[in-house]
Amino acid sequence: MRLLFTSQNNGGLQSMPALGRTFGANGDLPACVSQLGGKLPSFKAPPFMGAFAVEGYDTPSFGLGSFPGFDGIPMPGLLKNWLAQSYFLYGMGADSGEASASCDGGRLKIDYDYTQESIYDEIRAAFRVLEEETGGKVRALGKPLSLHPWGGARVGGNPELGVINHRGEVYGNPGLFVTDASALPAAVGKPPSLTIASWAYYVADAMGFTSDVP
Repeated sequence: MRLLFTSQNNGGLQSMPALGRTFGANGDLPACVSQLGGKLPSFKAPPFMGAFAVEGYDTPSFGLGSFPGFDGIPMPGLLKNWLAQSYFLYGMGADSGEASASCDGGRLKIDYDYTQESIYDEIRAAFRVLEEETGGKVRALGKPLSLHPWGGARVGGNPELGVINHRGEVYGNPGLFVTDASALPAAVGKPPSLTIASWAYYVADAMGFTSDVP
């Protein structure tokens, strides 16, 4: 998205009125959970240990992972012992998309007020249920950290609603296509890799680049 902003602001691309609008963070809230009573150290566990559900919280998606290889990183002993007994925990869900992005001097700026996104309160409440049911201690980030930003160059029916058309081509800029998560018109609310890959394949297929792909 920053490349689109920079090129537009420098006159390299035609104006994109919807650029930067309808932006979100996919409701990502990372956490650590410790003291689950298991005998397998986190350093030796599989990187991803699976998705799970929390009863009464059907909207968010939850998953558990570990810290393989971290035992080889120099760190204080207390921290290493704590990590060995802890697991990576995530919660994510659909946020509103009411955030926006802009670019000033080549630097991307995000206007995102996570306190107005109810999905984070729901995830934190589910984490508390998880603590009660497992006896583990969940430590979530106070301020959400997203690995899955979406939107900002979304697909839309016209240039006022979106940056790209149904084929992924940028309005007013023929031959330029967007195939990453910035094209998404709404939050996936779950790990989005498959959705992004499917969109990229769809755009490439329409351009005739996937005919030899099984």
